[in-house]
Amino acid sequence: MNKPDKPFMRAKDIQEYFGVSRNQSYAIIRKVKEQYKIDENRLPVRACVPTKELLKFYQI
Repeated sequence: MNKPDKPFMRAKDIQEYFGVSRNQSYAIIRKVKEQYKIDENRLPVRACVPTKELLKFYQI
């Protein structure tokens, strides 16, 4: 599994990277945002998270 090179990962990217359903990818986004207290107003799109925090959350 190669590390993604994008600064942000959207729900579709998470689906492809982890092999999960669409609903699960949105649940992952919510968990990461809650864990790292990410402000949605500072993100380019609502359904995305910074790749760095996502990988840190899963210790990859």
